[in-house]
Amino acid sequence: MAYEFDASSVATKAKLLSKGFGEIPDDAATELSENAWQVVKEAGLPNDKQEFGAKLYTAHLMWGYLYGGVTSMSLGEGVSVKAGDLSKQTTPGSVSFGSSSGNDPYYDEWLLFVKKFGRNYGIGLVVVN
Repeated sequence: MAYEFDASSVATKAKLLSKGFGEIPDDAATELSENAWQVVKEAGLPNDKQEFGAKLYTAHLMWGYLYGGVTSMSLGEGVSVKAGDLSKQTTPGSVSFGSSSGNDPYYDEWLLFVKKFGRNYGIGLVVVN
């Protein structure tokens, strides 16, 4: 029997995986669940493992929603540099980088889960006759 994905149900179940996830609005959690489902479909999980995979990947996205994201900072004003007759004016800029309050345990668990049950199951195993 094929698994029937229900975004709001998966989102609700994923919110139970961490106390902090309760802060995420239901509509945002459902949207994250729908995004997670796109990844889960491509992982090639068996039907009986797809809901758990969807909960794990949704939890990973919720972790990023709460603690991650992209932060940016300014690099300051431009600088004028001279060397003899040559001069160069640098322009001001900014840099963006990922930030988080720690490692995402749900992503690590997702990777292990897909390695065990996904399309890549058995890769690297040696069969001896």
